[in-house]
Amino acid sequence: MKVLITGTSGFIGGALLRRCREAGWDVIGLGRRPLLEPGYQVRDLATPLHPVHLDFRPDVVVHAAARSSPWGTRHEYAVQNVKATENVCTFCKAFEDRNTVRSSSISGARRRSGFLASKNEKRSEHGGEQRGD
Repeated sequence: MKVLITGTSGFIGGALLRRCREAGWDVIGLGRRPLLEPGYQVRDLATPLHPVHLDFRPDVVVHAAARSSPWGTRHEYAVQNVKATENVCTFCKAFEDRNTVRSSSISGARRRSGFLASKNEKRSEHGGEQRGD
């Protein structure tokens, strides 16, 4: 199994990278910060990712990269979440038979109501969003 995982310099992506390696899978991890991990590459997903950049044809792509905290500018937040996700989706389209998994914190999702959850939204007791009146 060949797996490409984004966000491997983060908590979820990094744990998944290690678990896939333990399973004996061929894994490449991408992240924003430098790490000393085999198969890890520093990549800015805000720029297009082309298959030739990796020399790797994944069976599965797990997109776990996102800016999980709201500091920085609104533009940085949108680029590191929305644009990066668009670029990963475009990459996956180059491999029509690929499986893609998207995993992120709630802050990785763009809302119609604005930058983060609106004042009318609150966390449900199950961790999901709930619409208030």
